[in-house]
Amino acid sequence: MDKTYWIDYYKNNEPPKEPSLFAQVVLSYILKRRGNSPVTPSLLELGCGNGRDSIYFAQNGIDVTAIDQVDEICRLRNRFKSCKNLNFIREDFTDFPGYLSEKYDFIYSRFTLHSIREDEANTLLKNVHDNLKTGGELFIEARSVNDDIFGKGMPVKGERNAFIYNDHYRRFIDGDELVETLSRIGFNIIYTEESKNFAPYRNERPSVIRVEATIL
Repeated sequence: MDKTYWIDYYKNNEPPKEPSLFAQVVLSYILKRRGNSPVTPSLLELGCGNGRDSIYFAQNGIDVTAIDQVDEICRLRNRFKSCKNLNFIREDFTDFPGYLSEKYDFIYSRFTLHSIREDEANTLLKNVHDNLKTGGELFIEARSVNDDIFGKGMPVKGERNAFIYNDHYRRFIDGDELVETLSRIGFNIIYTEESKNFAPYRNERPSVIRVEATIL
């Protein structure tokens, strides 16, 4: 994972504070599924960045654990220390079973799967499977191999579909391969779609894959 890049990014930039479009879709689904149940659902966010989606989920009645390595996490942890349903952890999200023992109703990964190597992703997805409750669901949003910047920059030696572009590591995701990997691990695929309308940012419209998967 390109830790230095992300530390510098959050130090020198002002990323969006409003929840992502993906978080809004996921929250709507979770609340619909919850219905009138008095049980509060739990959600783990892998790579939460400036916390905008985690905060949004927590503000809407979900017990949230959010992980990232950036310095921003310390500030967020202090800011929300009195919020009982929002816990920020400064750690490597690829190794979350090493410091979290509970299982979750939902695990959420937005724009993080393409930031790690393929071997790390395979291990992470296996850990996600093992740390979801029965009937729990995984939500993924990640850049596709069909993205306009795929192939730009310097190829990463020994890796597939990975490039350093604008001093930033990205490993673009093949949607069919991701579905195949998830299925092999033991997930049931509920939904998958690719679009350039999922994550517009300024004048950019990246080609993005969304996947929802569950375990029975």
